[in-house]
Amino acid sequence: MSVVTGTTPGTAVQDPVVTLIRPGSGNITTAAIPGTSSVAFGQMASGTYQVLVQAAGYQFDTFPVTVAAGQTAPIPVTVVKLGVISGTVTVQHANFTSTLAGVGVRASQAGGHVFTATTDTSGNYRITGTTTTQGLSDGTWTLTVQAPGYSFADGSTSATVTITGGADVTQDLLMKALPVTLSVTMYDPANPGSTAVDALDVSLIGVAGTTEQNCTTVPSTTCPTAPTSGKYTFASIDPGTYSLSITGGGFSPLTVNITVAAGEPTTLSLPIATRTNTVTGTVSGQAGAAAPALLDGATIELRVPGTGGALLQSTATVAGAFTITGIPDGTYSLVFSATGYSPTTRTVTLSAGQLFSADIVLYVASRQVTVTVTSAQGFDLTGALVALDPDPAGGLSLAAQPAVRTGPRTFATTFNQVPPGAWTATVSGPAGHVGTYTASVAAGDTTASVAVSEMRVRVDATSTVTGAPSMPFVITRSSGTGSGATVYSGTAGVDTGAEVVYLDRTSSYTVTPSVPGWQVTPTTATVSTSSSSVSEVTTSFTLSKVGTTTTLSTSAGTIDVGGPLTLTATISPSSGGGTGLDTGTVTFFEDGTQLGNAQPVGKSSGGYTATLTPTTSSWPAGSPSFTATYSGTGTFAGSTSAAVAVNVLYSTATVLAVSPSTVSLAAGTPVTLTATVTGGTGTVGTGTVTFMQGTTILGTGVSVSGGTATLPVTVTAAGGWTTGTPILTAEYVPGPAFDASTGTTLLTINK
Repeated sequence: MSVVTGTTPGTAVQDPVVTLIRPGSGNITTAAIPGTSSVAFGQMASGTYQVLVQAAGYQFDTFPVTVAAGQTAPIPVTVVKLGVISGTVTVQHANFTSTLAGVGVRASQAGGHVFTATTDTSGNYRITGTTTTQGLSDGTWTLTVQAPGYSFADGSTSATVTITGGADVTQDLLMKALPVTLSVTMYDPANPGSTAVDALDVSLIGVAGTTEQNCTTVPSTTCPTAPTSGKYTFASIDPGTYSLSITGGGFSPLTVNITVAAGEPTTLSLPIATRTNTVTGTVSGQAGAAAPALLDGATIELRVPGTGGALLQSTATVAGAFTITGIPDGTYSLVFSATGYSPTTRTVTLSAGQLFSADIVLYVASRQVTVTVTSAQGFDLTGALVALDPDPAGGLSLAAQPAVRTGPRTFATTFNQVPPGAWTATVSGPAGHVGTYTASVAAGDTTASVAVSEMRVRVDATSTVTGAPSMPFVITRSSGTGSGATVYSGTAGVDTGAEVVYLDRTSSYTVTPSVPGWQVTPTTATVSTSSSSVSEVTTSFTLSKVGTTTTLSTSAGTIDVGGPLTLTATISPSSGGGTGLDTGTVTFFEDGTQLGNAQPVGKSSGGYTATLTPTTSSWPAGSPSFTATYSGTGTFAGSTSAAVAVNVLYSTATVLAVSPSTVSLAAGTPVTLTATVTGGTGTVGTGTVTFMQGTTILGTGVSVSGGTATLPVTVTAAGGWTTGTPILTAEYVPGPAFDASTGTTLLTINK
């Protein structure tokens, strides 16, 4: 069973609470799902039931409902709407109105019915019933506002509203605020007994306007009597939000926002700070034409104006900056000073919390100092730089100035603004001059002399090689302080005149040239400065190509005509690693005659080499000599190897014949061994032949004539012969220009 609620003419009533009355079984109370108008009780037996319907703003009633068998449709009931009172609570001010939030509105009726509501942030209220309290019935209702400090604007104590037929009635309520008193007490935390707080201009600023109590001058229109202990009172003001502005009395202006509550006086106590002035800035020092530089430790004094004025405050700069705070209004003298600088004074007038900035430049209390530089050897020192540095070190150095010639041996420069104190004069240069020279300048001195003693060194480079490069060199100290340090780096042109360097006489020196890929002789030169009678030395160096050695080797010491032969030339530098040797070539010669074309040099694990494999087929026999010539490069000299001889021989062929070729051992048959030797251009007519049977020599030293050599032999058992087919051998022992050869044959020996 479900029950749906509504009103005539059929408008749904939201969020009802329905109670199913079941005498003896216990009632069931169910609320509608929020935002709906029906309540479901689930499965019910058919029959008639009583339900109590309670809805906010409606009359609570009991209704009989009949549930038919199988009924699923909701059963409608109609409730009676009751009244609603709503409206806005506002406050009447002098020339505007405002809403009143958070106050209670009470509706009451004869008989004791009372309803209440609270205004929202816009001052709106609404009074009606709830699901537990039946709403406003028809009749007369009395409205009152529960807001301390406020009353109805028309002077009444309530408003009357009549509800007819459950109507919604709008009733706005106009109130007025009861005037209250605001007391503000000002005090100086730094001076609790100060009477300056009684001479302020205090203004209360609200939406209705400004109420002022200007007590800086008493009496005044707004302040007929001076306040006591800094207390300012504003009587009969409307509650609300105000801005409180306080000025005057030598204090920093103060503005605060305050809220004056209704129904009770408001008392405030506010601290106010004394307003003071500040001086800040920087102090720099300037010496001569140098740029100003910030001074650390400069003194700044705040004094009463006039000569000898009393000192009020003092401070010192940190990294050139300073700040003086807490200065009362008035006129003052600011005195700036620093050691070695002329002081200066500024007059300032400060008021109303002023921030005064002063950036001051102090100038050194200077004197003129002339520095004279004398060359003991009469060398030209025009343009040498002279610097002045504080002694002891610290503070500002003076910018270096060039010296100009003032005599045959003297040069000078003048510093026009030299601060007090002792200084050190340092001379260096000009270009090409090595070393620095110093002299002390005592406090108060106006002159200083610096003696310069030097050795002039000429570095000269020559070469017989066209296009030889310029010669870079360095000069290093070889004794004394800084030994081993490089003092000069220069370059001397070859055959173009010496590079001139001037060295101080505090040590001896070593001149070391360095020309990659070239040989420089000597490798170093020593310069001694110990003899005062010697003012100039010349160090001469010669540039030459790096020497080379060419070594020739052959693949064989003896070859046959037409046989293989490889010539290998190895090139080695006399110094250095040899980089660049492979840009040259090697030409090979046989008995002075060039063999083929020049061969490139290559780099391998074996060094720098070039090879040639000549064709030997047309060579005659003999012992030719071979040489290899390295061409050289831009930085390496050429070289020629020693001669290497190779024996070149004609090859030979030896043919052995035996006659007869078959013999009887028993008969002791004589045979003739004939060796025919050919080679070279044909018949061989020199040399000898050795005849052998196995390893047994049958005859040796048999001369070759007309290309043959013969040996008669008798085959007998007594001679060591046996039946069979022994191998006979002829070995040619060559004569001049021929190579050895061997021939063999077989002899058949029967019994």
